[in-house]
Amino acid sequence: MKSFRDESGQTLVLTALCMTILIGCMAVALDVSLLFRAKRKVQIAADAGAIAAGLTYYYGGNSGQITTAAQNAATANGISNVNQVAVNLPPLNGSHTGTSYVEVVITQPNATLFMGAFGSMFGNNSLNPVSVAARAVSGIVPGHTCMYALDPTAKDAFDVQGGAIVDSPNCTIQINSSDNTALCSTGNKATINSDGILIVGAQNPSGKCNKGQPNAQTGVAPVSDPFSSLPSPTCNSGNTFSVGGSNPTIISGTQLKNGAGTIATFTPVTQTTGTSPTQTTASVVCFSDANVRIGSGVTLGASGSNSVFVFQNGVQLTGSATINGTLDLAGGSLDQGNFALTMTAPTTASYTYNGISIFVPATNTTTSCGSSYSSFNGTPAPGGCIQIQFGSSYGNLDGMIYAPAAAVYMQDNGGGTVVTAIIADEIYDKSSNLIITNNYNYVHTSSPLNQVAMVE
Repeated sequence: MKSFRDESGQTLVLTALCMTILIGCMAVALDVSLLFRAKRKVQIAADAGAIAAGLTYYYGGNSGQITTAAQNAATANGISNVNQVAVNLPPLNGSHTGTSYVEVVITQPNATLFMGAFGSMFGNNSLNPVSVAARAVSGIVPGHTCMYALDPTAKDAFDVQGGAIVDSPNCTIQINSSDNTALCSTGNKATINSDGILIVGAQNPSGKCNKGQPNAQTGVAPVSDPFSSLPSPTCNSGNTFSVGGSNPTIISGTQLKNGAGTIATFTPVTQTTGTSPTQTTASVVCFSDANVRIGSGVTLGASGSNSVFVFQNGVQLTGSATINGTLDLAGGSLDQGNFALTMTAPTTASYTYNGISIFVPATNTTTSCGSSYSSFNGTPAPGGCIQIQFGSSYGNLDGMIYAPAAAVYMQDNGGGTVVTAIIADEIYDKSSNLIITNNYNYVHTSSPLNQVAMVE
């Protein structure tokens, strides 16, 4: 009986029991922590794959190239078996299932040390290995800025006067000038309606610029010219046309005529830009005559084509006209008169001039806006001035205006549908209603101002 009442050794038994439980918990904790670590690594690989796939899609890659890009990025981030990488275009799940999004799902089995052993003791083999999965979605999201005044020091770099109304939904305005008078708005009716005005410097608070804009943010960082590396198209003897004489006029989509009745037929010449797989072709036509006219009712370029029309010494409208493609004002001025100009820019994502309706290269220092324009701030833009207001008539613009060294000047009340972005040295709206129907970037997923970002 005494041996039954002996309590010696109890601590050892309890200790052994507790140690078993403790070691079991530690083993499970170790396995779980390793699985969390594996999950983190797989998520990093999925994120990298989604960004790579999104960029490939943005630059015109096909489904095979998109999948390869995602797999290569996942491999570079520790996924050794590409069969574990699933690429869905568009995504199969989530809140972004549109065609401009790419989903990458990675499922990777991971061996467990202790969970598998414990599971097999009780006939459960599902704990070794344990699969961890991660999902990422990237997409092309609109660039929010649709107007850029690039000049770094100009006074009144963005100027709105008189009864001018700048109405730009879904759009912010970037003013790069560090001057304390970078933004000028004046008059009782001058209005700027936008999602925000970002100014490196400040608003001009006095004199004619006495109307402060409450949605302006000052002291922001400047942004670089988004198209600073954009080349000019090549003009040579094979694609440059001239009829000489007086009043050279484009009378149709293929013919140029002068006052003496001489007619030259121009044929667009195909040029190749970029490298495979984002290699595209464009139809380029250059006109060397001074002040070429575009006749009434003329349409230049086929709808949806990658076309560039280069005017080396100026161009003017003599009637309402349509341009499908890019108008490159390489020299001289653009005289729209009071005629409607309907323009639609190319929308091929990999194309050099994608999204650009009007291109005024910085090398053109001869463009001017005539007597209606005077230097409004005492420091004229180095590239002169280009006047755009769609006249007193109605026209449609679906494309961007890029004039990095020139001022974009608007006067009179034109109208029509304007889906655009303006990138210029300075922007001056004297009395026009600049109503941007929508930010070009929100309408076209192929806009070069859009960006690839993670959305899920």
